[in-house]
Amino acid sequence: TGVINCLATFPDGRVLSGSDDKTLKVWDLAKEPGQECIATLTGHTDDIKCVAILPNGRVISGSYDNSLKVWDLARKSGQECIATLTGHSSWVLDVAIFPGGQVVSGACDGIRVWDLDQKPGRECVAALRHRNYWGGVTILPDERVITGGATAGSLKLWDLTRGAGHECVATLEGHSGLIRCVVVHPDGQVISNSGDNTLKLWDLNKKAPDDMCIATLSGHNDFVKCMVVHPDGRVVSAS
Repeated sequence: TGVINCLATFPDGRVLSGSDDKTLKVWDLAKEPGQECIATLTGHTDDIKCVAILPNGRVISGSYDNSLKVWDLARKSGQECIATLTGHSSWVLDVAIFPGGQVVSGACDGIRVWDLDQKPGRECVAALRHRNYWGGVTILPDERVITGGATAGSLKLWDLTRGAGHECVATLEGHSGLIRCVVVHPDGQVISNSGDNTLKLWDLNKKAPDDMCIATLSGHNDFVKCMVVHPDGRVVSAS
């Protein structure tokens, strides 16, 4: 009953959506018209801004209520929420999943890494300070993390194998507006989009951060809000 902010797809083709009505809904597109919604998940107390599917089939969501919730759809209706992850002091905007199941979340107060195998209350295993974060968390194939910035128009590259306080290994500058989305191209390069109406292509194999921006893609005349990589390697962006 509110704006839909985020979508994710299960391996079996079901779809998950999160909304400003504070709920998540699971949709089975094989059902008859009008019967596609097979579950409504309630528990968040504010707008839901991000969702992702965990490797074990569970679901994680982030909300303007400053929390993330983990859901097990094998549970009975009303009992699907099995964990609430607290620690952020501001809106949770993005969530991404490591291949091993660890979770990284981005909020206005910074970045947090969660290990869902830890005991309740101890799931947060790292807190990364990212000033002016406003969206875009992506896990690279080598399991480094790249995050977008706000008005400063910068990206940060994190190596979580480093000691606490030393995880940020590079700051990538070049955009002049808020960065909302970051994707990885199949060739390993990174693409970001921004409120400066452009996309930028980054080669993280370059040694110097100043050399990592290898192309600026212009053509839009307003905020570039989203993008995907086509299977043939082309990029589709929307503004």
